[in-house]
Amino acid sequence: MTRAAQFKTPVQFLRLFLHELSRVYGDRMLSVEDSQTFKQTVTDAAKRLLMDCEGIDPQEVLAEPNICCWFGQGFSGDKAYDLIPSFSKLKQVHIKLHDGLFTRIVAG
Repeated sequence: MTRAAQFKTPVQFLRLFLHELSRVYGDRMLSVEDSQTFKQTVTDAAKRLLMDCEGIDPQEVLAEPNICCWFGQGFSGDKAYDLIPSFSKLKQVHIKLHDGLFTRIVAG
């Protein structure tokens, strides 16, 4: 689940759409070759469809990583889907989760 307020721009919305497309359909590919074909097909279609959209840069929409998850802004508070802008941010979130779980286990 997400909120419209978290995806205010067309680029943010398109990135969420492509993320979900990848999770719903791309994750069902049975081989590496099928996954690569799926990703290339989605990329080519997005570039073709977005090429004439004024104010939307296809490269920005297709930028990697395209990660959305409920813990993108941390583990407390709102659990709505959000974009994680980089692998370094994802690593920070995972370290914070790991440290919090470890502290709870030790405190027992």
